[in-house]
Amino acid sequence: MALAGLVGGLLTASHLLQRWPSHVAMGLAPAAFGLALAGYFWLVNRDRSILKGAGLTAISWATFWLACIIAGGEMMGHLDSSRTSATDAIAFFAGGVVGSLVMSTATFALYAHAQPTFWRLLVCAIGGGLLGVTGQQLGSLYGPQAASNPTPALFIVWQTGMGFLMGRFWPTIEDREPTRLSIVEPGETAASP
Repeated sequence: MALAGLVGGLLTASHLLQRWPSHVAMGLAPAAFGLALAGYFWLVNRDRSILKGAGLTAISWATFWLACIIAGGEMMGHLDSSRTSATDAIAFFAGGVVGSLVMSTATFALYAHAQPTFWRLLVCAIGGGLLGVTGQQLGSLYGPQAASNPTPALFIVWQTGMGFLMGRFWPTIEDREPTRLSIVEPGETAASP
């Protein structure tokens, strides 16, 4: 899934989309992660549901804008002279958490055959926030003007990392032996009196 995330990130940040009319590029770029994940499930898992793929793509598009609004709102609250790089980090962390929570929940709900646990979603959410900050910090190395604006590195790092996290913490149905509350080891038998 990390490869699907990388493809999505590259498509989101791609200059290929910028050659198209702006309304087409603005429509496709935010949906690239969902489209890449749907393609992954189409090819690898053989899940050929067009409705699931379209749903994940639409959720990806909406999540992109939601994360941008959350991150932008967090930064806009600190537009005065007290704004620091820590403010940018908090904003991109918040956007990353929201984006990862929505995308991991939607992906697990549409394609997993088991319910995700709270802890799996929490790890994906916190990891997504850290990926948002990391991607933005890497992108800001291009110049100080990039520190407050989403950079191509943000999309590539976040989407690749989220693909990895979702794949790593994919919910599975685990066959477990019932827990035995006994002091006797499974291979031993109790001594008869």
